[in-house]
Amino acid sequence: MDSGTASIDEILAWPDVPFLKAVVTRYPETALLAGPAKASPEGNPRLEPGSLAARVFDGIPVDETAIEAERTFVGLLLFRAVLNGDASAFPFLAPAAFTGLRHFTCQQAPAPEDVEFVLYALACNDLGKTQAMIDHHANLTGHRASDHDLLLAELVDRQPGLFSGLRRLTAEQQLLYRDGLCAHFNLGQMVQGESLPASLTGIQAIGEKARRLRLIAELYDFAGAAGHVRNDVSLLMTEDTLFSYQAAMEELMRVPRERAYERFIARRGEAVGMRPEEPDAFVLGRIAGLSRSFTGEEGGFIQAVWRSLAPDERDTLARELNEPGRPERPGILLYYAPAVIANAIKATGRFETGLRWALGRFAEQYRTVRQALDPLEREPVVTLDLGWLARRAARGEIDAA
Repeated sequence: MDSGTASIDEILAWPDVPFLKAVVTRYPETALLAGPAKASPEGNPRLEPGSLAARVFDGIPVDETAIEAERTFVGLLLFRAVLNGDASAFPFLAPAAFTGLRHFTCQQAPAPEDVEFVLYALACNDLGKTQAMIDHHANLTGHRASDHDLLLAELVDRQPGLFSGLRRLTAEQQLLYRDGLCAHFNLGQMVQGESLPASLTGIQAIGEKARRLRLIAELYDFAGAAGHVRNDVSLLMTEDTLFSYQAAMEELMRVPRERAYERFIARRGEAVGMRPEEPDAFVLGRIAGLSRSFTGEEGGFIQAVWRSLAPDERDTLARELNEPGRPERPGILLYYAPAVIANAIKATGRFETGLRWALGRFAEQYRTVRQALDPLEREPVVTLDLGWLARRAARGEIDAA
């Protein structure tokens, strides 16, 4: 089996490991995923023996922190499973939901060159978390990127020689890929309520084809995000999360475009029993996203926790979570806020206790950053990395502010 000359249709029919090896061969930059990485701080995972990464990177040392490789490979396998009609990789989707997901996917990526685009985008999506790319970026720019997506976009733009696999795409597809990166948009952040309205400006400004291909790649990146826990199925693609992702993608395609985030958060709040006309509905809808809540019971907990907050905490959170993001008053994006909440809930064993602690810390961080902002700051969104707080929560260090 020669992955260098095989067609996309042929590669999609290969067994798991040969398929993934073909992806790495086609896009050589993905070999960097085997090295040390700054992984997402939800828990403190390490690669387990028998990982896909160990089997795919045959002969290449695989660092124990390279869990983004495992997540990437599972995302690729899940995309292939949907294209091949293999519902066994999605045990938490009913047959009708899987059929809908397959139909939706094939609509967004109908041609072989579109499938190649999604394979490349998926394979490279987390390269910005690898230490090698972090070092390349620091040496090139002299500064630290606020998140891994921005890091990757800057490197593709300024040092394209690092991305030899990009030549596999057609000239048009290469432009579409760059457009998607330069949109500085993270679908997962929108779905989880991390984003601000201003965060959607870039993705709404690019062409429709670039937008839909970028979004479908991000959908499967999410589907494989628990690949370090189990690498043969999607643990995250449930009926609820599929609803959230499809709702977000639908709103991004609708007009008026500037209302997309507002419409999505309203739908997100309604999913946990909140009514759009209720006081603080938008804020509570964002908290539902941040806490990955989907049930009416969780919606009730969110409202109870909200009422239990000190007045100054509630005022700060209401002001900042309602901020659209403007050059004259930048919004603050709390990066990894969902991981902080998830880790705190796990550490305390109670949804309300973990959420209450996390919201209190968010209020503190908002106040600290707002006071320290340069009055001449003109970016509409300022990103604050809370990975350190997520790791603190994962260690159970939640008894002090």
